[in-house]
Amino acid sequence: MDLILARFREFNPLVVAAAGLIDGINPCAFTTLTLFISYLTLARYPRRETALVGISFILSMFLTYALMGLGAFSLLQNLTVYYRASRILYIAIAALAIALGSIALADYILSRLGRGERDFMLALPDFIRQKIRSMLRQEYHSHVRRGLGLASGAFLLGFFVSLLEGACTGQLYLPTLVFVRQVPELRIKAFSYIILYNLMFILPITAIFLLVLLGVYSERLGLFYRKHLDKVKLALALVFLGLGLYLLINL
Repeated sequence: MDLILARFREFNPLVVAAAGLIDGINPCAFTTLTLFISYLTLARYPRRETALVGISFILSMFLTYALMGLGAFSLLQNLTVYYRASRILYIAIAALAIALGSIALADYILSRLGRGERDFMLALPDFIRQKIRSMLRQEYHSHVRRGLGLASGAFLLGFFVSLLEGACTGQLYLPTLVFVRQVPELRIKAFSYIILYNLMFILPITAIFLLVLLGVYSERLGLFYRKHLDKVKLALALVFLGLGLYLLINL
């Protein structure tokens, strides 16, 4: 067992990077991504203004998630003085990760059987999806009308959307933060690993945004994603289960 843990620790940066990347392409984040890209397409801004809106929105997402991660990590650090409470919390988070991994695995099987996203158990709730859609369609324009401008309006929108989306994407973020907290050498470099996680998290939305700027239609991107959704679900399940088992073993 010690040999397995030692081998696992050799890949610590890759584990954090992989978790961030997979979180960035999981259906929770991708729903927001497609809504945002669809909005930009329908708004028909000139390319320069579209680039400005996209950069502001993505930057806001990155900063919001990074600050959320730093806050959560600080809370985990403070809990260490209460050994019993922190141990119970870590066990609960590990168990949650394993449970979510099992759900993601069930979703993978459903995907392989040809079922659609509406049938998945691990997805962005409909009421949050509708709220994000409403914010993209209505509140962004109201921010602009109040004189905030395109960039600042998109930045503010990115902040509120990130908070809503965090209810789903945080399911993987939190176990990753506990993983960083559990490994001594990562704990010292916690800030850099949280930044690494979030850089990987925004990588998919940045890449797809650039493709849209280059003229690739959002429908084609959505079709490509749905075609490979089963692989996303399997990767999500493996990361959840791997983190959960590691945390339980390393308590």
